[in-house]
Amino acid sequence: MSQKLFALRSLVRPAIAAALALVIAPVSAGWWIGSQNTLHLGYNEPAGKTATKIAELKTQNASNSVNMLQEVMKTTEVANVVPGGYVYQVSALKGPSTYKEAYAFVYKSTVSQSGGLVNYPEAGMDREPSGMCFWSGSAWVWCVNYHAPFDSTKLNTELPQMATVANWFKARTSGVNDVLIGGDWNRAGTHANFNSLKSAGYTNVLPNVATSINTSGGWASAYDHFVWNPSLTSVTTWRREEVDPAYWRANVSDHAGIYTWLNY
Repeated sequence: MSQKLFALRSLVRPAIAAALALVIAPVSAGWWIGSQNTLHLGYNEPAGKTATKIAELKTQNASNSVNMLQEVMKTTEVANVVPGGYVYQVSALKGPSTYKEAYAFVYKSTVSQSGGLVNYPEAGMDREPSGMCFWSGSAWVWCVNYHAPFDSTKLNTELPQMATVANWFKARTSGVNDVLIGGDWNRAGTHANFNSLKSAGYTNVLPNVATSINTSGGWASAYDHFVWNPSLTSVTTWRREEVDPAYWRANVSDHAGIYTWLNY
């Protein structure tokens, strides 16, 4: 079922882009960026579920030029979700000693990158973000991968720091202003924890729709977003992956992926 939904989405995407091109001037090209919390990728799963999960994630990754994955718990497992014509980079495991996970980037081999995977240097964060700088076709853009802590006390401390994170990546490379942060924020996009980002110009926190899936297979909370400064980064559409939530929860993850169109 989910494979069919992905196939449908691959047909819908060009139609969305074509419709947007009619109302946005000048007409621009671009590429798709995806973000997916992979729910303990590589850790303690039955073989049958693992095979389905890997197949679904590989299909999903093939729909985007750049993919950002969270909750990678076995870094070698990323190689299994890389489609043909794609390459990947993965961070070291991060987080408290009792629970560690990595960030991964899976991207087309034709997309240029500079400097490899870079970690934000903040040991006080549960899982300090990782970023990669990609050539969009006319400019360099930082894609920053982030998984916020779930604990409310830590969230209230950590999310307000993300404005500093965004500006750190923005200033890291001369001539690079574009910054797009994607991931699982464990907060709705309207929460006050995003105020510091919005005050710093990163006003777009989207899509703000339910992306987490409860144990009954129903949509739960609006946790997964892309965050960007519209005066720096041109994004024209954003969506939740069109998956069957009950199927996805049983076979892949407790989060649906999200994707966005980055102009260049």
